[in-house]
Amino acid sequence: MKKNLIIFLSILLMSTALLLSGCTTTDDSSASSETAPTDDTSHATPGGEGWMISVNGVRADEVWESNFEQWKDTPESAYGDYEFERKGAMVAVKAMPVIKIVAMIDDTDGSMPYSFREALWTEGYDLTFTAADGYSATINTADHRVDELYIADFMDGENITPMICGNVSSKIWVKDLAEISADLRAPSLENNDFELLLEIGSKTGVYKISELENLDYYIEDRGNYTNSYNNTFEFTWAGVKVVDLINEYTSLTKEMSITIEAMDGYAMSYSGDQLLDNADGDWILAFKEDGAYMPEDPGYIRLVKVGPKNPNFTGHVSARMVKKIIIKDVSFKNFDLE
Repeated sequence: MKKNLIIFLSILLMSTALLLSGCTTTDDSSASSETAPTDDTSHATPGGEGWMISVNGVRADEVWESNFEQWKDTPESAYGDYEFERKGAMVAVKAMPVIKIVAMIDDTDGSMPYSFREALWTEGYDLTFTAADGYSATINTADHRVDELYIADFMDGENITPMICGNVSSKIWVKDLAEISADLRAPSLENNDFELLLEIGSKTGVYKISELENLDYYIEDRGNYTNSYNNTFEFTWAGVKVVDLINEYTSLTKEMSITIEAMDGYAMSYSGDQLLDNADGDWILAFKEDGAYMPEDPGYIRLVKVGPKNPNFTGHVSARMVKKIIIKDVSFKNFDLE
């Protein structure tokens, strides 16, 4: 009898231990599920607030309602009150010209203020507006003036989701706008016959971009600049070290004056001291930005500073659309003796 009682108590204790063990495991599992949620989007950072328009062209970007609200308060946005005829009736809207958004994607430069390439618009490319329900309308920009198309967020005094409107056919009035796509491509090296010119003393040099890319001092690295709006933009640029290129013709000194001339004839002057300053990085003649060849503006070649320290420079010292480098009164290397 005593032996049976001992066996019974042993079984009872074992059962209790197992029950308690099971409860502990359940509690731990519950705590784990509370502190480690499995929501895959929990770490996503939203790009803005409200509605969003996807914009695609040479580059891709997004326009959020919160962005639009900020931009339309600036004089440059041309946002305001307009009236357009639609199906025989006049419609009052508050709107912004479409070209202000197209400027974001008609070249590789993703920094503000955006520069609209009107010549490209006039030459003509397909521009497609797509609604949230899939309806789309396509125009060729050559068939429309730059002041004919607008994006409205108010119509007849009421707030609306973005809508394409303007002095155009009602078929192009796309409501609930979700995407703007421009049939543009980043410049290809094969189709680019641009040439960089050097005039250093009495000698000259001519380089195609493909030739620059094959030079020993071609590099890729990070850099960033701050514009006049006090906004800073960071990119990976690729190009050739400007000092090394000049040194192919002469030994650059701090006292020399270097003129960099743009494709439109605008010229900027730099001292040798400026270009030789490599404490935080190297000045390069960049023709790639974030892996893509740059278009005519801000490229095909742009003077920027890059390096492992991710150097910062002010935008006004960054010569754009570089066409020619000029240095006068220099002593040349005697290449025949080397």
